[in-house]
Amino acid sequence: MTLFLFVTAAILQTPGIVLGLQIVPVSWTLSSSDTRYLLVVVSPMTLEDEQKVHWDKTEKQKYIESQRPFLSSVELSAREKMFLTTEEALELRARYHVSGLYLNDGSARMLWALPEEEYLLPSVVLPSDGKHLVSFGDLGSAVSETVLTFYDQGKPVRSYTRGDLVTFPFLLGWVAGPAHPWRASHSLDEMRGRLRVTTKLGDRFVFDIRTGNPVSVVRFSLMLVALLCALLVIAARVILKALRTRKQSSAVRGRF
Repeated sequence: MTLFLFVTAAILQTPGIVLGLQIVPVSWTLSSSDTRYLLVVVSPMTLEDEQKVHWDKTEKQKYIESQRPFLSSVELSAREKMFLTTEEALELRARYHVSGLYLNDGSARMLWALPEEEYLLPSVVLPSDGKHLVSFGDLGSAVSETVLTFYDQGKPVRSYTRGDLVTFPFLLGWVAGPAHPWRASHSLDEMRGRLRVTTKLGDRFVFDIRTGNPVSVVRFSLMLVALLCALLVIAARVILKALRTRKQSSAVRGRF
């Protein structure tokens, strides 16, 4: 049984999985770093359909153990809490009926709701201020696809497409593989309210999480391509000069 992950049958040998990349929109939760707030995303699927795609406790534990060599203890703990078993999903949907931010005190008191028509993938940054949220989209290859969105109390305030953040989208197929994930890493500075994002091509962005506006942009890929073009021009000139010199030398020798 797959979750909402971008997985293939080679990664998870479980019933019901479809070969190739896929997204199964199931319910999930994520707590803020200070544990005061809980982000709840309720699946748009019916309860009956959602029960069919969740893991049981044994399957969940197998997955967590398979990820242990690749994740830090903090990341592993967050993923374990985020990925729900069938029982946990049923409990979540019995307590929460709307996607949004709640106080993480067991009271099911909602602070703000997410747009009804929008399903968030479990690739988000949840600051501990109780107001802001950042979501990532990592699949696909379309330049016009929205891959980064900033929210203020559940309302989108700024979004970016793949074309906005990836200087040379056609290179991602070589660098990032067939799924074309554009993001290499990200980090959050809660004190300053800054989100740092690095792309697979080495470009670096710093955003204000309150507005979603860029604070600084360094496009290393553009610099690299410019440098390569300059080197090619220099090399071409050197080769042409060498050919001219050789041709002139041959002409001089031909006279004698």
